[in-house]
Amino acid sequence: MLDAPATTDPALRAAAAAGEPLPGPWQSYAATVRTASYRITEADLDRLTAEGCSEDEIFEVTVAAAVGAALHSFDTGRNALARMTTG
Repeated sequence: MLDAPATTDPALRAAAAAGEPLPGPWQSYAATVRTASYRITEADLDRLTAEGCSEDEIFEVTVAAAVGAALHSFDTGRNALARMTTG
């Protein structure tokens, strides 16, 4: 997903997944996807489109940010379980 051929640069997708700083319009959008995806509205997508982002780019950054958030939650839970079993 991060390294596969796509419209967006792999570095952009990796940064979106990791929660790292992103250029231009992507920063606030990816942060919202990672922390409160239920708050994304049509207006957010319209803003990205108005700033020159294609639907493919929006999809790819959305997936990267969502997968990154899921992996972070998974790692947090796994680490908590590991502490419980070794503690």
